[in-house]
Amino acid sequence: MLSGIVFLNCFHKEVNTVLTGHIKTALEEAEYEIIRDEEPYYGKIPGLQGVWATDRTLEECRRNLTEVLEGWIVVRLQRGLPIPPQ
Repeated sequence: MLSGIVFLNCFHKEVNTVLTGHIKTALEEAEYEIIRDEEPYYGKIPGLQGVWATDRTLEECRRNLTEVLEGWIVVRLQRGLPIPPQ
């Protein structure tokens, strides 16, 4: 039983490392601009449909974009859809 737990723990760490790397790479490709809006900072990740965010500051926009990207990945994994390589 212990070997199964160790395997799952190692698998979880490996998956987490892959996802963290994918998120980091995707965020490096993010594009930001200032728009006319109450939340003037707009960010998107080209090639990932629906992955965009806004906020009042660039830093908050980056945080929001990270959350949107994480959610986007979770939904795609739940639906058995591919995650495009970055």
